[in-house]
Parts: sequence; structure tokens; C-alpha cells
Amino acid sequence: MIRLKLIVVLFSLLSSVAFAYGDYPYYDVHETAVDGKKNELRMIHNGLASLALRIDMIRRAEKEIVMEYFIWERDLTGKILLLELMRKSRQMQKANKPFRVKIIVDKSITIFEINEYYAEILQKYGIEIAYHNRALDPLTAQFRDHRKLIAIDGLEAMTGGRNIGDDYFDMDKEYNFLDRDVWVKGPMARTMRDSFMGYWNHKRMVKEATPFIVEEFSPLVRSQRRRNTLNLEIHERKKKEAREFFKVTDEIKRTSPRIMKVGMKILKKFPVYQCPKMTFASDMPGSRGASVLFEDYDKYRVLRKVIYNKMYAVKKSLFIESPYWILNKPYGQTLKDLLADGKKVTALTNSLNSTDAYYVSALFYDQVFNYEKLGLKPFIYNADFLDNNLVVEKKVKEVRWGLHAKTQIYDDDSIMIGTYNIDNRSDHFNNEMAIFCDGSKEIVEDLMSNIKERMTQAYEITDEMQATDGKGNSADIYGGASKEAIRSMKNWKIPARIFEPLM
Repeated sequence: MIRLKLIVVLFSLLSSVAFAYGDYPYYDVHETAVDGKKNELRMIHNGLASLALRIDMIRRAEKEIVMEYFIWERDLTGKILLLELMRKSRQMQKANKPFRVKIIVDKSITIFEINEYYAEILQKYGIEIAYHNRALDPLTAQFRDHRKLIAIDGLEAMTGGRNIGDDYFDMDKEYNFLDRDVWVKGPMARTMRDSFMGYWNHKRMVKEATPFIVEEFSPLVRSQRRRNTLNLEIHERKKKEAREFFKVTDEIKRTSPRIMKVGMKILKKFPVYQCPKMTFASDMPGSRGASVLFEDYDKYRVLRKVIYNKMYAVKKSLFIESPYWILNKPYGQTLKDLLADGKKVTALTNSLNSTDAYYVSALFYDQVFNYEKLGLKPFIYNADFLDNNLVVEKKVKEVRWGLHAKTQIYDDDSIMIGTYNIDNRSDHFNNEMAIFCDGSKEIVEDLMSNIKERMTQAYEITDEMQATDGKGNSADIYGGASKEAIRSMKNWKIPARIFEPLM
């Protein structure tokens, strides 16, 4: 008890000084009653509404669009958004109006899709792309840009859990995420935009948009000629694929209007609030392997400091929604301290059946029962479609669904919505960002109402390898996962334990 109070006092002292977290634009606080800065806030719980709002923001932009994503898939929604950006940029060029579009995409080796061949075409439309951290650089391979952001004209901005891809916008025919974004209008949107520019101008960004250049043929080396011939064939094929990708198909013409019609209708159901006290926090660019060994690495990790501070400051309750649940020592100790002090801690995360990562489930089921015994109330999503989550295609109702929102609620008047997962990657390796809003019970009630809807499709873990549904009936601890999925997860158990620090 004494230890917990000392930690709370320490965090409170740190939070009273802005540079304890980080300098502008990676940390900023606007309090209407103190500095007069007013920020509007809107929570978007539906994928189609979130996609429609992005398209709407692109169409309304007058001077600038900046976008930053960990993943940008080459699927229908990824294509729709790029075509919207190209159309907007060309429209402004024809009107002879100054306009710029900048995109940051993380260059992870496992999920990188919008490569230099696509960037070369986009560049012709005045759209610039920067890539964060080369995929094969041993010093930066683990340090990814996991931030998600769209901002227009420095006036509006949106962040949250969604990357760019069909599965993030309720459009995928195999698996979809229940996610959450927060839209901000006001001076904090400028801060979020400026944080983008801080990343854009950092040396970790690679802005070369020229694809692979084939070496000159050597008449003296036969193997070199074969390699060059093969490289040329690959080079031409990739150029053709990129050109084909940007063609406006009948599917695009048919789907885009439906997204806007349905999505904007859903969007109107989500209220716009005035946030009494808004905080923006983002990790700083530049972290890499060398910084862990030779520099003050902790200076880059802004967001986790704010989050730990918020958690230790709760008076009664903490609610966490996260798709991944891997408790490292600091996070685990934080929860233990809160539970030991009588605070109510509730978690909503994925079951084995609803997750897209077996290795995460292997660690989750390895840890969760011990914390449940300490007082944690863990709930797991069962992978079923949520009936009130409106979609364009009926087929997506029949596929698996999983949670992807990164949300925290502190007591009854404070929230966090951002990109930060409960795992080592978000806590230690990835660059993350989030919006906090304090002082509004109305916003908390609205957010909790949506979370409770999701929890109607969740099971509560009540004991070792036991779970119950909302009616108190015994439920499958794995959320209805197949025998094959259970077997795969168990095969991951030992490797997951070994590589847990990297997950």
C-alpha cells in the first residue's frame, strides 16, 4: 500500500512537468478551463463509418493531407483510399492550388506492400511517400512505426487501432477486426499533424521513390547476364503490377458509393463531444538497437510513461480493451499493485478463436489464470459477428471477428484511445500514439456502452481453464476454436515463452 502511494506521488510529480514525458509535438495538453483551447472529439466504433470518414476528410481537404500507417494493404480499401488521394491531388493541381499529400508507411519485412513501384506512380500525382526503418537493417528491424494517423489542413485528425486494409473496415471475406478510432477537431489536430512532420523529417525515413535499377549487362560474365535478365523480368513485372493496381475497376465504381452511403449514415450516430482536457502523447522517432545499448533509450518512450501514470492514478477502476495481452514485468507489476490496493481491473481481449496470432494466445493462456486469481476480471471475445455492427456485404457476417481496439478507461471520467497494445512490442519497440480525454463522464458512458455491446459476445474467465457466458453458463475457454487452432497454439507455447521479450 505504501509502495503504491509512493509510485503515485512520483508519477504525479513527473506529470506536472511537460518535459518529463516529451517535448511538443510528442506531448501536448489542452485544458479548456485553463488555456481556453477547445477540442472536439468523436469516437468511431464501426469500420465502414471510419472508412467513409477518411474518404470524406480527403475530399474536404484544402491544403494538406498527411497519413501514417503501420500497414497499408493492396486490397480493395487500400486501393480506394489511394485513388481518392490521387483524384484529390489531381483536382487541386488542375485548379492551380497549392496542395500536398504525404504518407508514411512502415517498412516491415512481414507486411510491407506499398513499395517503391507504387510510390513512383503516386509521385507523379504529387503524393510523397516515406518509409520508416529499412526492413533488413539489423539495428532497426525490431523498431517499427505502429502509429496510425490521418490529418487534414492541421484542423482535423484521427487516430486509433485501424491500419489500412479490408479487415480493419469490416470488408474482409475471411476475418475482420472490431476496432475503434477517435476523431479530433481543434488545436490538438495541429499537434497531431506536427508530430507527423517530426517523423517525416527524421533521418529514419527513407523517401527514395525510385524502384530497383537493373545493373548494366556484362558480356564477360554469363552468370551475371542471367542474373540481370532475371532482375529485368522481375522489375518489369512489378512495374506492370503497380500500373494495373491503380486502374479504376467496376468493383471500385460499385463499392465506393455504397461505402459512403452506408458509412456516413452510421457516422451520424456517433456524437461529437467537447473534451474538457485533452492530452496527446506519442513516442518519439529515432529508437533503434543502438539507442537501447548506448543512448538514453527511455527518452523515446513517451506514451508508456503517460499510460503507467494514468493507471497508477486510478481511484476505483481500470478497464482495458486490447487485442493482444502479454504482460511484461512492469505492466504485470502495475496490475498486481492496483489489485492489491483494492482497485477493480477489467480486461477485454481476444480468445484463441478470435485472434489472428496463435503465439499471442499461447502467452495469454499461460498468464491469465494467475492474474484472475489475484482479482483481475478477464473477458475474451468469442469471434462471432456483432449484430448491430452494420456492414456493406452480408458475407462478412459469417466470418470470424476479432478485437483490435486499443482502449483504456480510468475510473468514470477519463479515457485513452490509441495504437498501444498490451504487449512488449508496444511497450518497448514500436512507436505508438494516443489521445486521452479527462473530465467527461458523458464520454466514458458512451464508450462503455459500445464496449458492453462487444462484451455480449464475450466470455468471462472465472477459474483455471473455466469460463462463463453472460447468462452464467459454462463456456469454451478458447471461444469455440477448432482442434487444429488449439493444437497450433500449444505448439507455439515453448517458442512463445522463449521469444516473449520480442512480442
